[in-house]
Amino acid sequence: MKIKTKFAISNIIMLVTPIICIGVISAFCVVLFILKFPVEKMNISRSALIDPKVFTDAIGVWLHDNPSAIWYIIVWFLICLVVLVTVITIMTQYLSKSIYDPIIQLNRSANEIRNGNLNFGIVGSEYDEIDKLCESFDKMRLSLKRAGYEAELANKEKNMLIANISHDLKTPITAIKGYVEGVNDGLCDTPEKLKLYLDTITKKTDMILDMVNNLSQYSKLELGKLEFYFSKIDLNAFVLEFIEDFSLDLEKNNMSTTLDISKTPITVRADREKLSRVLLNLITNSLKYKGSDTGKIKVRTYISGKNAYIEISDNGIGMSDDEAKKVFESFYRSDSSRNLNTGGSGLGLGIAKQIIERHGGRIWICPNKIGITNIICLPVWEENNG
Repeated sequence: MKIKTKFAISNIIMLVTPIICIGVISAFCVVLFILKFPVEKMNISRSALIDPKVFTDAIGVWLHDNPSAIWYIIVWFLICLVVLVTVITIMTQYLSKSIYDPIIQLNRSANEIRNGNLNFGIVGSEYDEIDKLCESFDKMRLSLKRAGYEAELANKEKNMLIANISHDLKTPITAIKGYVEGVNDGLCDTPEKLKLYLDTITKKTDMILDMVNNLSQYSKLELGKLEFYFSKIDLNAFVLEFIEDFSLDLEKNNMSTTLDISKTPITVRADREKLSRVLLNLITNSLKYKGSDTGKIKVRTYISGKNAYIEISDNGIGMSDDEAKKVFESFYRSDSSRNLNTGGSGLGLGIAKQIIERHGGRIWICPNKIGITNIICLPVWEENNG
């Protein structure tokens, strides 16, 4: 009910209720008055009822002869006054309480929020305007609670990032330091040994660079400072070119590749460098987690409706459904041992997810009986976009 409507109804009640009550009381008093006093002695004629002066004089004479009747009239007047004041007071208190209580509740809720407590509920009001205010206030509370939770989660992720990067950097740096000291101490007494030491140092340095690059990419994505250069690209040709460029690495790692490229032309709007990074991340993960000496990767492209898809399947160690839901969270790694030969900073798939989302698409993982299937979904380029 609207406040204006409520006040209109209350005004009618405040007007009608006293009238009815005073009317009932007056009727009772008139009967009592007639029984108590000989009103027939007033000697008022019909003409007196028409002439106010004659009527007033007759009443004056009668009251002079019956002075106690004045007290009855005063009592009647006081009773009517009490009834009027009581009805107005009750209705006023009811109206003020119905408005005042939710306002007090909102004030208490504001104090709770100021004190950092967001675990409470806000009861609405019978008035539409105040009820909407309470609803808006409660939505604000829930938004603040959600923002607080997200801030807490972000803080945990930041601490996790620091812990992960610190741990991951410490291991290769310690190894590099050890090999450099070995070279300085003359332990590399043969060219073969020196080459082994330098190759190991190079490998560990590449690990550090990869972690630093991932951290830089992630930070720029989070801050919205990573620039994207979108262009119209042929997705089929792009995937073929990428696999061809990466084929030597796949062969070195005993990975066989099967291609199932769509015969239907597929055009998308994408940043070539960023999309290449996503594919590189997914295929690198397949290399890291291959289940046997000889791994298999199948790359497929196809179009469905207004979306283009890239699927990268492998026969690796796979993962559970629960892990598949978490792998795109920043810093998550299914490799609980944190072995640097397989694990990374935990940022790779998180970066891939943000890049694909910036393209207006989605990325997810489907666990198979053997291995997994990575699926990238991108909107198809429509000519009217150009």
